[in-house]
Amino acid sequence: MSSSTCSSSVIAIFIIFAICTPIIVSEAKSSEFKVGENGVWQQPNDTNLYNHWARRNRFIVGDSLLFEYEDGDSVLVVNKGDYKNCNTTNPISAFDDGKTVFKLTKPGLIYFISGNSTYCKNGEKLIISVMTIHPPTHHQSPPSVVSDTPSVSPTSPTTEYSSGASLMATPNTALSAFIGALLWSVPMLQ
Repeated sequence: MSSSTCSSSVIAIFIIFAICTPIIVSEAKSSEFKVGENGVWQQPNDTNLYNHWARRNRFIVGDSLLFEYEDGDSVLVVNKGDYKNCNTTNPISAFDDGKTVFKLTKPGLIYFISGNSTYCKNGEKLIISVMTIHPPTHHQSPPSVVSDTPSVSPTSPTTEYSSGASLMATPNTALSAFIGALLWSVPMLQ
């Protein structure tokens, strides 16, 4: 193998790496969102405050929510029916430590309410729509929009969270392309 062919292969690998690395790094970023307008989980003056806040943010798998709240309050992850009825008796998850970080591990809708049903009925509840970095490969029809739910983009899956469920992230195509190019050029370097 001539040195110019070897140099060309090394340059090709370097170019692919230089292009793919920023994509991989940017896709790996995650954010932590302090829940609510003032960053405190409490009874709002406006019953739609938390869902209006959620509509102004975009949540992706890997992000997390920070709930900060006073003694006597808590955060419950519930199903859609319990969200609508402020039912606190059968949560999927319950937190009462005053400073809860909730990691968004899969796409879909997540329903949060206060553990105090009166607070919940007064508007201390929230629906989060979590999206994947890459849209799913199969097509889904957009969900119908209900007035008390945040708007959801058509590429967002609408599955509900269920206890103990976990979904692996979609493969990173930039990383796959880089590895494929690297493996393709290895025989050329011999």
